[in-house]
Parts: sequence; C-alpha cells; structure tokens
Amino acid sequence: MYSESGIFPEIIENGFLYIRGWGASIGENDYYKKPEEIIDSLQNSALSASGVFERYNVEKYVRNLKLGDEISSGLLQDYLAKGEQTRLEVINYLENKKIPVSDLNVSSYRDIELKPASIIRIENPGLFYWVNRVRMERINNLWKYAKLANKKYMPYSWGSPNWPVGGYLDGGYEGQGWDLWHFYRNENLDGIWGEDWPGYEVWLRGGNAFLIDMMRCQGRNIPMGIYNVVESNYSPVYAGYKFYEELIRGITEFFWYSYGCLRGNESNPWEIKTDIVQEIALLNRDAGESEKYLLNTELEPASIGIIWTPAQEIWNPEYHNEIVALYYILLHSNYNVDFISSYDVDAGELKKYKLLYLPFNYIEKNTWEKIKQWVEDGGFLVIEGGYLKDECNRNINLGLWIKGFSSKNIERKQTVGRLPLELPKQELLDTTQPVSFPVVCSKQNLSLPEKGICLLKYKDGSPAAIQVDKGKGTVRITGFYQGISYVWDQENRDKAKWGDVLLYHSFSPELRNFSVEPAKIVKINKVCNINDNLVVARKRTGKNIECIAIFDYGFGTDKPVQPVWDEIGNKTVKIEIRDAKNIKCLRGSLKKEKDSLYTISFKGIAMILVDR
Repeated sequence: MYSESGIFPEIIENGFLYIRGWGASIGENDYYKKPEEIIDSLQNSALSASGVFERYNVEKYVRNLKLGDEISSGLLQDYLAKGEQTRLEVINYLENKKIPVSDLNVSSYRDIELKPASIIRIENPGLFYWVNRVRMERINNLWKYAKLANKKYMPYSWGSPNWPVGGYLDGGYEGQGWDLWHFYRNENLDGIWGEDWPGYEVWLRGGNAFLIDMMRCQGRNIPMGIYNVVESNYSPVYAGYKFYEELIRGITEFFWYSYGCLRGNESNPWEIKTDIVQEIALLNRDAGESEKYLLNTELEPASIGIIWTPAQEIWNPEYHNEIVALYYILLHSNYNVDFISSYDVDAGELKKYKLLYLPFNYIEKNTWEKIKQWVEDGGFLVIEGGYLKDECNRNINLGLWIKGFSSKNIERKQTVGRLPLELPKQELLDTTQPVSFPVVCSKQNLSLPEKGICLLKYKDGSPAAIQVDKGKGTVRITGFYQGISYVWDQENRDKAKWGDVLLYHSFSPELRNFSVEPAKIVKINKVCNINDNLVVARKRTGKNIECIAIFDYGFGTDKPVQPVWDEIGNKTVKIEIRDAKNIKCLRGSLKKEKDSLYTISFKGIAMILVDR
C-alpha cells in the first residue's frame, strides 16, 4: 500500500495516474480538470477494484484515464472546450512540426480558431485532422509518467495500453483503433497486454492471430501478455487455436480470464467445465515443453506490409474491417505480414518490405510521397478502393503519377459494420471477371492508364482492377475491397449465434490467389513452402533451434463442424524443414520423405521443435 505522499507531483500536475493490481494502464479522460471535479467518476471506475493504493488516501488525487476514445465526438469536444489552453497547445505543436498554414486555412498560426468538432470538421478539415493528432500524441507523451510510476511503485509491472485492437474486431465504434495505434513507436511502454474475445468464429479463422500480430508490430520487441477470456459456452478447440497463435507470435505472459467455465469467474463463481480445465492443462504442458524453442528464437521477418494511417483513423475508421479481412487473405495464403503506420514510412522503414497493401483511402501527403518513391525504387504497391485522399480530406490525383488513370465512384455503402454480423447483410453491387469477386460496400470505376493492363472487369466490361509499372516497381489498383469480398458470406451460411458452428464464409482460394499474386511476382516465399488450402505455418528461428506452429483453418473438412475436437478432421501436409538433427512434434506426427521434405499429420494445430 502507498500513501498519497508517495505520488509523484508531476503525475498529479499532469492529471493522471491509474495503476491496476495486475499492471499499469492509462488513457485520457477529460483535459485540465482538477482532482475534485472527477471524484464521482473515480469512485465508480475500475480504480475502486484495485488494491494497489490506499484508495481513501489517494482517490481524490488519482485519475482513471480511460482508453475508450471517440475521434469525432466525446473527448475531442472536451478537448476543444478548454479554449485557449488547447489552442496554444495546438499552435505550438503545429509550429514545431512546421505544418504549412495553407493546410490549416489560415494566414498564420496565431489566426487559428477552435470551434466545436462538428463545425471544424466541415469548415477546416486540415485543422480538424491536426487537432485530433495533437490530442492523441498528447496521450502518447503522458506515458513517460506512467513509466516513472512503475519504477517507483511497481517495478515488475508493465505500462501498457488496455485491451488493444479489441475495437477492430468487434466493430461498431468510432476511432478506438487509437487504443493501439497512438502508442506506435512509443519508447515509454514497458510491455503490452491484450485481451481476446471468448468466441472464435466471431473473428472468423485467424482473428486472434490478427490481434497478436497487431500487438507484436506495435510493441516492437517488448514483452507481451494476453488475457485469454473463457465463458460458459467456451470450447477446447477455441482454447487450443488461440493459445498456439499466441505462443508462436511471442506472447510470454498468459492469464486465463473467466466469464464462465472456471471457478471464480464473474458470471458464475461455482461453474467449472472439466474439458476446458483439461485443455488448459494440456496447453500449459505444451508451452513448458516448447519453452526453450519459443523464448530463444525470433519470428521469421515479413516482406509484406499492411499500412494504417492516422488520416484514415480520423476521417473514416470504419474501414478497419478491410484491414482485418485483408489480413485473413494473407494469413490463409501462408505469408508473413506486418502492420506498419505512417510513422514507420516517415522513419524510412518501408525499405524492409517488397510488397505493401494500402487497404483504404486516406493517407498523409508526405507519407504518400515516400511510398511513391519506394515504388519507383522497386516496390510493389496495391491500392484498394480506387481513390485516395490526404489528411485534409482533399483528393489525391493519382493521374498525375499514373498517366491516363482516373476513377469515379459508382456506389458506396458506408456501413461496413462488424465482419461476422453486418457484412453478410450488404447488397451485392457487382461481380468481376474472370476472377469472380463479389463487390460489396464500395464500387469505383477505373480507367486503364497508359501502358497499363486490365486484370479484372465488372459485368459491364469496364476495368475493376488495373496494373501498371512505375519506375522499377509496380502499382495495382482495385476499384473494390478484396478483403471484404473474401470474407463476405456469399452463400448466406452465417448463423445468429456465433459459437454454435465453425462456419465457412467465402474464403475462396480463387479470390485469395488473385489477391496475393503480387507476392508471387516479387518472389516472396510462403512459410515452410506449405501450399495447402487454409493450412498456415508460423516459424521462429534461433541459434541451432527452430519452432514451427501449424494451423488448419479448414478444420480438416469441407463442411461446417461443431467446435469440438471430435469433429475436427485430420490433416496431412508436406512441410519443408531444413538441416534438422532432431525433431519433435507436439499434437501431431512427422515422417521424413526426402532431403528437407517432411509429412506432418495432425488435427487442428501442431507444434514442431527442431534442433540443428
């Protein structure tokens, strides 16, 4: 326990400190309020459940700074309402960054006037963008105080964002992607904790892998932990897939968090499901057996990037769902992939990648200039949706870079919604040929540029996807969103209750092969050279050791199955493992064929441990 005298003065002055019993977590509540103004909210917050401090001593000094943020309302309005203090903070930021005043619709920084969010968004889009970015980076900077608090009070805890990227997968929100992304490139994080969802099919096949890969790319070699949530209708199959997805991607701290199944849970403290307890015990055994191979290795680096931008987050976060869906395509095709941001591109890190997907429409103009140069130098860029806008909500004329190219919006449905629920309700806008993509949510007509080729056509024969060389590189543009087409439930096989059946959705190999064709063009290898439909590997390598996790996202059958191990079918695939002296396979069997080729037989998941 710690008394109020031990609280850092600078933390009080900056208006925040919230440390949970199991770690540290901060966000932003209101700006510039005095402690006595927020006592009521503190008494009803998660702080009341924390035993870290003597609450009766520090409650009036400590702020619970939540991460539930909305870009275009809520806290932004509170920030703007602080008037001159906020205005000066914004001006100082813009001056330091040397943001052109022409982007801000003023003649000088001192002419900047802050109005309510709904007005400034329309009247001054450039200022709307930068005020949002200043606000979110302000939160980012506050983390240095959390790190100081950790060192003094809880030296073994991590300063971490709370439940990162949950909003990406659950959908139906505005701007909670900042929960993860505004911490990008943050040197003040000690670690990162995530929390999954108890169901599995709610995230299709690989949603939990998406969560961990997002955390991995944001955390950048810092410790990662996960709250593995279970509930009453939980399945051992869910537990197995998620645990292996987490292990191979670098999670080292696990906490099984119960809404059911395990005694002591929030919903039913006496409920216990023996099959879940047994599965967790087996998974813990697997983790212990493979620990040396997991902790002394690194994940195989990716040559493919999916970019996210603050501009998209601020102007239309709805298309997070295309990021998720495009990730499924690359995951199911067995390619390693990283998530990168405008910050990464601006820092020169795009040179690590051969292929970049831009799965939405808003991008900062300086970042866009760097991407164009990367293409000219030999990169392969895939632009989805057929058009781009900058951070000031101005059209980017792609025809100035790609001679003869133009695009025109035909139809756009702005309600992408949550992938498992709202998306199947979308109307079919068109289909393409010769590869039959269902065009939903958005359709853009494209013109064929000079020296370009038409890859796909709509039903009326107009271009739906084009490709053109630029310098040493290549650009591919689609007038629709490939990921959404891939996961759209063409045969209406979705059910109302998520966890009942492991559903199939579309997941068409034909759509997948077209979407990842650029990876073949730039000669990016699949992990372990596995080419079987919906069989995915992830590999970690170290000095004289290697760890490979295998996942069958087809569940060993062509039919929907109940999420129990008895209904998951067996799978046999060929896998390439080089220079192995000793090999052990957890939850499967290996047979050597010739040279570096092996056959593995398994059900759902397997882990291969290699000594060289």
